[in-house]
Amino acid sequence: MRCCHLYSGVWLLGGLSAVAAYGSGAAFGACDDGVPGVGSAASQSTTHGTRGAGNGNYNLFFAPDLVDGAWTPDTSYTVTVSGLAAFEGFLGGLMTPGGGTITPAANVKTSTCGPGSVTHARSTSKNSVSWTWVSPPSGVGEVVFRTTVLSAYGGQFWVFETSLSEAAVSDVTTATTSTTATTTTTTT
Repeated sequence: MRCCHLYSGVWLLGGLSAVAAYGSGAAFGACDDGVPGVGSAASQSTTHGTRGAGNGNYNLFFAPDLVDGAWTPDTSYTVTVSGLAAFEGFLGGLMTPGGGTITPAANVKTSTCGPGSVTHARSTSKNSVSWTWVSPPSGVGEVVFRTTVLSAYGGQFWVFETSLSEAAVSDVTTATTSTTATTTTTTT
């Protein structure tokens, strides 16, 4: 399983967001800007913690591996969020229209932000969470995931995006190894 590369940035569609530190997952009000709580970032309470720079050493991992850092059309991937430290809450999902489908796995559920997003089912400490992503058919191009990880209620949280390019047809049919995608990390 290889990690793809991450960058923090602005929501492309603005419909999916962050962990609200609710024991049963992110609340609907967290679906705007990637900041835990309800409403826009400007109106967030600080009870959920403070925003950390970059990705907080958390990453998305894909299995099977990405082909040269790119997704393969019509492929079922296990997507895993993990990092150097345990965490209590998360919210992740697709920012690309037609970017495939997401199905929750153990201790993960569909979030109130919509069917293309998942969140924690319980706010207990965890080292990783996973879900299934079935990539779209060819021709979609770049697919972007947004992920928010909350260390603990009142602790720190990180919001980052992961951009994956579509594998070229020749890459899909001839690739025998995989590598990671290009990384650009910025903070806002």
